[in-house]
Amino acid sequence: MACCLVLQSCSGSLAGAGLHYGLDYDVSIRGNVANVSLRVTQRDGALKRITLVDFNHQTLTHADGVAAVSDRGTTWQVPSTGGQISWRVVIDHQRQSGSVDAGVGDAWGLFRAEDLIPAIASVSRPKADAVTRLRVSPPKDWRVYTPYRLDDEGWYEVDDDDRRFDRPDGWILIGQASARRDLIADTRVAVAAPQGIGARRQDTLAFLRWHLPALRQVFPQFPDRLLVVMAPDPYFRGGLSAPNSLYLHVERPLISGNGTSTLLHELIHIGFGGRAPAGEDWIVEGIAEYYSARLLQRAGTVSSTRFDETLQDLQRWGDSIDTLIAQSAQGPLKARAAVIFASIDADIAAASNGEKSLDDVVALLAQRDTPVDLTLLRETVSLVLGSSVASLDDAALPGYPLRQ
Repeated sequence: MACCLVLQSCSGSLAGAGLHYGLDYDVSIRGNVANVSLRVTQRDGALKRITLVDFNHQTLTHADGVAAVSDRGTTWQVPSTGGQISWRVVIDHQRQSGSVDAGVGDAWGLFRAEDLIPAIASVSRPKADAVTRLRVSPPKDWRVYTPYRLDDEGWYEVDDDDRRFDRPDGWILIGQASARRDLIADTRVAVAAPQGIGARRQDTLAFLRWHLPALRQVFPQFPDRLLVVMAPDPYFRGGLSAPNSLYLHVERPLISGNGTSTLLHELIHIGFGGRAPAGEDWIVEGIAEYYSARLLQRAGTVSSTRFDETLQDLQRWGDSIDTLIAQSAQGPLKARAAVIFASIDADIAAASNGEKSLDDVVALLAQRDTPVDLTLLRETVSLVLGSSVASLDDAALPGYPLRQ
């Protein structure tokens, strides 16, 4: 199906020519529905075509020029002088467990930008680059919190160094809400939550001030802006990370009873930035869970004795795991993976007389754009240490070697 609409004149964030073009994402929220428009500003046809991938939950409402809907998504032929495409999407989303991870109520709403703006594939002239902005218009008198910097015109500046075509992402909180802010270890931090839910904003800031410096020593590429958002039931009773932002259930403790930290776990995901191939999620989850305990010990928040007890608890919890291969690492599998990384860390320290550690390995892995599988993990350990470690042998890893 294809729809042809009349080309309309437009003005956007960029009026210049050359190999630059402007992208303005304008989001208007009424009830649980978001109306999203993407306006492209250009003079020389630098941006040729975009495809809104996985365009299943959205409804196309307008397109200047030609937009064609197919199984792959919605493909828009961008007019050479720029134009606009718009769609509508219902924000509310329930997880398989029954909890919520996106929604808008009477007083506030919480969701990710990715819930409103699907993945976008683009075709442009060689080396063409975008200047991108985002505007969120909630109901009257509602506040907006995003991971981005707000300019003097009421637009958020979106700039992803890894992409030439920028797409907004990360958590967004709107409504009757408030935030506490601070500059911690060169990161501008905001902790935001709806009013009246008992959120411990100051406590969370203090926790970050105590631990973020140690985290940035391991992950120096940690972003310079961080948004932490909180919500009560029926939202997911855990933590969920996103680029430059994370969600934490308001009742989740800063330090869990077993001596790990959900908040630190999600922060490590942000700092590490690594992803795993299908079936090997234990690697990135194990790194995050191990360091969530290790950083508590390094900062002096828990004693070395308590840290050792945490590893023993995780060992007992993960003893039942007979394979690490799974689509997602949860509960006992995550505990088993954390203990494996504790062993890797100890093996590296022993083999190098304390001169090297797992820190050196994850720092290199964080710089890679490829998924982190067991082969890459082994290669990186060997690069750092000059040899392999027994804790990464197949015999030490339930479920390995992988069956071909």
